Amino acid sequence: AVTVKRDELESLLKPKYLTSESYFFPIEELEQWYQPSISVLSAEYEGNRSVEPLGKRWWHDGDMLLVSIMGQGGELLGLMSLDRPYNNQRPERRTLEVLEIFAHQAATMMENTRLFQQIQHSADQEAQISNLLESIAGTLDLRELAESLALGLRELANFDHMSLVLYDESSDNFHYMTAGFRVSGEVVVHEDQHSTLERTALGRSFAERTTYTYANDAEAARNYDDLRTWMDRGEHSTIILPLSVGGMCLGVLHLGSAQPEMFQNPDTVQLLTRTVQLVASTVQSARLFNQALNLQVLNRSVVESIQQGIVVLDNSGHIISINEFMRSAYGWDDSARGLDLFEYQPDLSEYLKSELLAVLEDGQPRARIGQTTPSDASQIIVRNFYIYPLRYEDEIRGAVLLVDDVTERA
Repeated sequence: AVTVKRDELESLLKPKYLTSESYFFPIEELEQWYQPSISVLSAEYEGNRSVEPLGKRWWHDGDMLLVSIMGQGGELLGLMSLDRPYNNQRPERRTLEVLEIFAHQAATMMENTRLFQQIQHSADQEAQISNLLESIAGTLDLRELAESLALGLRELANFDHMSLVLYDESSDNFHYMTAGFRVSGEVVVHEDQHSTLERTALGRSFAERTTYTYANDAEAARNYDDLRTWMDRGEHSTIILPLSVGGMCLGVLHLGSAQPEMFQNPDTVQLLTRTVQLVASTVQSARLFNQALNLQVLNRSVVESIQQGIVVLDNSGHIISINEFMRSAYGWDDSARGLDLFEYQPDLSEYLKSELLAVLEDGQPRARIGQTTPSDASQIIVRNFYIYPLRYEDEIRGAVLLVDDVTERA
């Protein structure tokens, strides 16, 4: 698009040429007001009729009339450029005032359109934030949380890389997750454990509980190892936000972009700050629920028995964790995590699927006693299955499947 710079426009709109809210530039003073960029304001077009002036008040080819479109606060919203008047006369004040009525109507329409778009944009952002919070609230798995967070935040800011670091108070370590995007838009998450965040920009924001932005900051990169690594891979704009809630810092979030100006916009930073505060509250709720989950399992007194298997499920029937008995007795492994229980073990579907669905729906424990299954060693395995709901406040967030192997007692 052809544009004119604001300073060039301001130098053109001199009070000398102002009448009411309009500017008239006569061709005979061309040398005083002309500049090359003004061509963007010209209303001339090929084949336009020529006017033969019969006096000073007549319109001359090359004259320019600009009618201001002013906002309610007196700011300049735009200009209407007019050429070749119907009566071939240079405009008088009363003519300009009539034209300005149309300019005022245009200003009202532009302002209403801007307000509508602003409201619509705000509503879209609120919907995106709501969807993001709903997606991360629906999982207890940190990898799934990172995936949902990356996808949701990318609707708000076009970043290329994300790092999510959560502090684990029990182990005094940091759970470090990085997320990138394939060409298809798929999120790729990598997990690691760090014992410290020393000499890192992440550690700075975590310790100070402060948001920091960096844009090609070579000096900061010399001081912070992670920032230097990100810049070396092509990251030109970085923002790091603390996940703080209730006076606690749960961790930090890093977003990086190849666009240097990405996180220099105050509105973008404010939006991300607000979103991350809500995310921190959701993460804290999930942590509290995990603590409640562990207490519920302990209160059932099932963990202590080596002859009982434990499978923790989310509210959609996906496996969150298994205990050692399930590994040693039945050969389950870590590949089960995140899978649907009955996809991972189809043989359980026949006598547990309806029971699990019922527990997740009404929150009442269920049991299936004396279920028999053939084993690879031509032996009949006899098991009792108990399913208990996992609650957080008034919500059923999952279930615990207790597997009691009674083969030797049968």
